[in-house]
Amino acid sequence: MVDMDVLGTDDGNGNLNGTLQINGTTVSLVSSTVNYTTGAVSLQTSAAIPTGLPIELKVDVDIEANPSLIPKIKYDISKFEVHPHESVIGSQYTLQAMLSLQRSYGQNMASLASRHLLNLITANTDRVIIADMFKGAKGKKSFDCALPTGLSIDQHYPTVSIVLDEMDSEMIARNKKAGLFALVCGTKASRFFRSMQRMGVFTLAPGYRSIPQPHFVGRFSGIEIYEDPQLPAAEAVGVAKGDDYFRTGYYSSIAVPYMPFRHSVQDDLKYKSTLYGKSFRDFAPVDGREYFMKFEVLNF
Repeated sequence: MVDMDVLGTDDGNGNLNGTLQINGTTVSLVSSTVNYTTGAVSLQTSAAIPTGLPIELKVDVDIEANPSLIPKIKYDISKFEVHPHESVIGSQYTLQAMLSLQRSYGQNMASLASRHLLNLITANTDRVIIADMFKGAKGKKSFDCALPTGLSIDQHYPTVSIVLDEMDSEMIARNKKAGLFALVCGTKASRFFRSMQRMGVFTLAPGYRSIPQPHFVGRFSGIEIYEDPQLPAAEAVGVAKGDDYFRTGYYSSIAVPYMPFRHSVQDDLKYKSTLYGKSFRDFAPVDGREYFMKFEVLNF
């Protein structure tokens, strides 16, 4: 090929033949050959190839003649183990309290206690997982809310999307699977994103209200925004997540479902119960931390 245009082809008998118009001149291959054994090519043309035009040769290898040329990839599988962590919480209430609640309000104390324990233990598990992600996050990006000269808040704040795009690109480059999916924010960082609702670039969750535990806030440019009051107020942890369970950097799942164990009433006339369960909550053994990056809002 001359400048990516085909000059000639192999006839299957070791001869190269062909003609090409190059800058108005007809150029033909003359007495050109190819040695199938050594791969040596001899090129003779009826006229000189103009200076500066690249000459390239495209070849196919006869795999049937030499199967050893077939590339081979050997796969080795490494074994990694993750172990579930225990979660346990207890409660107690008196016989008098149980009877009083039943008589006055028609409520079952045992049922209320079980639901309360389950709410507490699951909320605490969420906090532990988010704290792990925040501590294990690699790298950090920030956005300065101080207004540059000549710009208004409505013009400047939405440019945080540039920083988030940088996070997305860097996370994909690091983990090779997924980009920025969500931000879990402290209270001030969450307020920063909520402040852009009137600008039309942030969509608040329907019926949103702030609560003192991890919760969904809304979406900014397709990125899910959550709030965790336990994180540093102006900071957040960016989370990368793909389309399936394995395209993530953190394993979080139930190993043993939470089970209540009620204990017999002793002479103190108190009902006692214990809620027990096991769950996985660890970074993926290989490159798990590459799915997380910190983000901070400055001067807000």
